[in-house]
Amino acid sequence: MASCLMPFVPSIDDHVLIQPAMRALGLTQGGLGDLLGVSKRTISRLFSGQSHLGVDHFATLARAVHAHDEYLAAKLASAAGSSLEGLGLAPPPSPPPPEPPVRSPPVRPFPPIVLMLDSILYAAKEASARTSGDVKEVLRAAFERTEGLGVSVEEVNSVLNPPAAREVAAVARLPERTPARPDQPPKRSSGRRPTARRDP
Repeated sequence: MASCLMPFVPSIDDHVLIQPAMRALGLTQGGLGDLLGVSKRTISRLFSGQSHLGVDHFATLARAVHAHDEYLAAKLASAAGSSLEGLGLAPPPSPPPPEPPVRSPPVRPFPPIVLMLDSILYAAKEASARTSGDVKEVLRAAFERTEGLGVSVEEVNSVLNPPAAREVAAVARLPERTPARPDQPPKRSSGRRPTARRDP
């Protein structure tokens, strides 16, 4: 059995929007009836609380008010179960920009990074011999060769300091603790201060 959707019915509280809409449009009760296409008797019953506006009436008010008060028109459109965009009074919101694609690093062609690192180290060694070990010149030559080969700092670091080596270095930095021998009780302080030995 197909489920039936209940039609949207404006709330009684939404009828407080009628007076502001009439003021925005400069309408009398008769002019409101002409705009909504209802009789004077219906308008009279509306203001006496014996009748209520429908969805189409609120939509008509929203379209008429929009040129004068966009905020009020939006509330009238909401009372009609719609919105300014739904009534064609405002352009639909632009869709969010697409997320940038996740780009994986390109696969490095031959030669491998290890051989390229040898070229970088050779350039640094030549600069060291040429400048008597000037650190700035050695670094400049190394970075210049790295940039010329198109190698990133991360790639150089991955070869100079692989993950396994980093783990070993981290373990090596831990403080060493000498385990106590099970047959050797811990030393206890006697609590006495050492006395100076006097020669006879």
